[in-house]
Amino acid sequence: MFLKITVLLALTITPLIGHSDEILLDDFRIHLLLEKSGSLSPDITEIDNFISFNRQPFGKGIDSSERFYDFLILVKFKADEESYVSASVAKLKVSKLYDGEVLLSTDFRKVYVGPEKETYKPIWVAGHGCYPLVVTVVGSNISISKELHFDCGE
Repeated sequence: MFLKITVLLALTITPLIGHSDEILLDDFRIHLLLEKSGSLSPDITEIDNFISFNRQPFGKGIDSSERFYDFLILVKFKADEESYVSASVAKLKVSKLYDGEVLLSTDFRKVYVGPEKETYKPIWVAGHGCYPLVVTVVGSNISISKELHFDCGE
């Protein structure tokens, strides 16, 4: 009797998470931490002709008196159903554009996609706003690279 009740309870209170082990990379966006206002910029990868010089960003929707030192990468994942994967679902790399020096590298593990069928995972990048960079995210389904035109000089 006790075993029947335990099994019945386990079946009724266990969340219905999909059995799919496929969580796919969808896209990523990048937002600067604007130090004057303390806010995040619009997605700079969507701003036509965005550049920065001496940590001062220039582009539509960003006050030209702002400065930044850090930025946030938001990586979007999707699934056909509610899913959880503990293994790596994607790898992210931030490197210098011209010499390829890797500044940051990470795996996305233990990713949960809820009933909304999409989720975002953040990566904070500190202190690398003074040279051109490339951000690359590689998933099982696609590889996406975006260049960041950050420059500094005298």
